[in-house]
Amino acid sequence: MAIDNKNKEEKENLKEMIKIKESLAFIGAGCSKQCGYPSWSELLQLMRNEVIELYPKRESEVDVLMQERDRLWIAQELRKSIGEENFGPFIRRLFEPQGGSQKSDFYRDLVNINFRHFLTTNYDTSIEQCIRFLTTSFNSFCWHEKEKVQNFIRNLTRNSSSNDNTRFILYLHGKYDSCSKNIILSERDYAKRYRKGNLASKALWMIAAIRHVIFIGFGFEDFDLLNIFREVKWELGNEKEPRHFAIIGLRPNEDSMPKRRHLLEKYGILPIFYEVKVKQSGSCDSCKRPFSTGEENHDNLKDLISEIASTTGCNVREYTSGSQTAPLDESYRLFEYTKRHIEERRR
Repeated sequence: MAIDNKNKEEKENLKEMIKIKESLAFIGAGCSKQCGYPSWSELLQLMRNEVIELYPKRESEVDVLMQERDRLWIAQELRKSIGEENFGPFIRRLFEPQGGSQKSDFYRDLVNINFRHFLTTNYDTSIEQCIRFLTTSFNSFCWHEKEKVQNFIRNLTRNSSSNDNTRFILYLHGKYDSCSKNIILSERDYAKRYRKGNLASKALWMIAAIRHVIFIGFGFEDFDLLNIFREVKWELGNEKEPRHFAIIGLRPNEDSMPKRRHLLEKYGILPIFYEVKVKQSGSCDSCKRPFSTGEENHDNLKDLISEIASTTGCNVREYTSGSQTAPLDESYRLFEYTKRHIEERRR
């Protein structure tokens, strides 16, 4: 269904809020996919391939697991099968810098938007690779680096007019070179990180309460995390003035009005939609992609981010990193990764 007329009005409200430079960007896997990194469903498929490479006789067992709908549970079972001694190197190979982020017009525009700080659940470092070209300084760290987290929380009470304009990048779930115990991916990991009353939930509660958060490339399936925004909405929320926004793709079979109402009334998050083009693909038993119904094109996300950056951005140094590298086809990338990994094991 078409996006309703209210979307344009809300988009302008989002731009005005960003100009104040008090909002935080929450970056999800949909952004890193623009540079060729895997989405959530692709990551699960790659983990499935890794388990089968390690234990070929378990293929049928693993494929039964892949039909479950609880992705965190699937991730937990696959992670246990891979083993912690293999899991860290696996994540490192998959999310290490590839050079594509520096060449990405999408990420250049994203970091040029006047966000105060960045939060991300991604493991790659695309944000900081691009932000190095900005005139402002930045500081990146993971959640387990407690002193840096404390400094970040103290910084949240300062406004953008203060002398310190350092932009922080907080990796909520670790990054590609983190120790495997600091990589948050499975059901057990989420339950431990976001259980009520611990530091992570308290800090995110405060962020949701005192700052505006803009979700970009976020799939809204991290319910442990979203529940914090739900609590803030019901304890402090004002339905007439939502605190948070989300830039979300709308597929041909979806309706913008109920989706907007659901996110706004439940989490206090007002969505700004862009159209997702879906190319239906034929069935492919060998691909085994239970979460994919067709090849999706998110070029309209790039256009929307570029539009917002052009009206709310800060100054960027000129750089010559070449043109944007087009994201690889989903199935081709999975094939190439598996092929390369098998060759590495044989050496």
